[in-house]
Amino acid sequence: MTPPPDSLPASSYHRMRLRWCASALRDLLRRWAVYIVAGLAMLGAFSAGALSSMSAAAAWSVLPLFRAAAQPWWQGWVTGLAHGLIGAGVAWALRPVLWPRSWREQEAALPIAPRARLASDLAVTALGLLPLWAVYAAGSAVWLAHAPAWLDGRQAIAVAGVLGSMLVSLVLGTAAVQALRRPARAARRGPSSVGTGGSGLQHRAVFAATSWWPLWRGPAARAGRFIPAAALGLVLLAAAPLRCGHGSWWLAGFGLAGLAATARLHALLRLDLAPLHAACVQLPIAPRRLSLGRRLLALLPALAGLLALPWVWRLDTAPLRPGLAGFYLAATLAGHGWLVAADPEGAQEQAGRWLFTLVLLTAIASEVYA
Repeated sequence: MTPPPDSLPASSYHRMRLRWCASALRDLLRRWAVYIVAGLAMLGAFSAGALSSMSAAAAWSVLPLFRAAAQPWWQGWVTGLAHGLIGAGVAWALRPVLWPRSWREQEAALPIAPRARLASDLAVTALGLLPLWAVYAAGSAVWLAHAPAWLDGRQAIAVAGVLGSMLVSLVLGTAAVQALRRPARAARRGPSSVGTGGSGLQHRAVFAATSWWPLWRGPAARAGRFIPAAALGLVLLAAAPLRCGHGSWWLAGFGLAGLAATARLHALLRLDLAPLHAACVQLPIAPRRLSLGRRLLALLPALAGLLALPWVWRLDTAPLRPGLAGFYLAATLAGHGWLVAADPEGAQEQAGRWLFTLVLLTAIASEVYA
């Protein structure tokens, strides 16, 4: 569907945007259907217990929130916020669908009030999160129907936690979509930053000047901010079982968060560093080495989390299967390497690698703790 012309009123633009996003999401779900079915089949084949069926897989998606209902209130708030980050990550990944570049260019010429823009962003973000929320709803229904002993009398608190997680996802996802309206200022800063760092090329190694310095003072500053934030988040998530227990569930969540962080950082480095590297063809460094440097940078947050896991396992009192723990570390490292080996622009291939690795890591994580 073609973006609206400049003469359309805001209400017509809002309806057309919703219609376009719904069509794009349907196409996306159609392309992902094969991977989703294969992932559910693998979960049923490799896992046991709570992951033995599709309904149990849906219940697993909201298990931390239902478990948190029996914990102190502050743990419930932290769990709800952390769980909401999953939906925010989904909305972040869907930003090119929810707010494509062609719509950004058209909207700038339309007389739309900020409040109308915010309402439109909320609507399309909620639309993009509907499939995930449907899984949450199905999982909640499973827990409420089975009514385990530890949930007795806490059903309302658990449901409130699920709704709170959805709200966090909606707010953060909308903020991610709105952040796309500020690319022009970043683009204006980028060339000047690169220019000021040009004289330093005479005094620093070429590889450092084209890969490290742009993360801090050049066009890849957003990737430079993302690396320490993602590394710290993965280290904290790896240490979560020491405080909250449920090691297998948190280990599966660690695998999901790590893959999401690596995929996002890989895409950021491709967007921000690849054009700079393409302009460095006259420098005494092979393009293959620059490409390898971008892929290694994309692995940094995952490596930080993986280095923290053995220390956490050493301090944790829960019984562990050492062989499977080592297999989990090796599979995680191999899966992340396989993920960054793909071109971020090849969305279908990368989605297949991402989903296959996630399913494999989830299956292994369910067996690491005895």
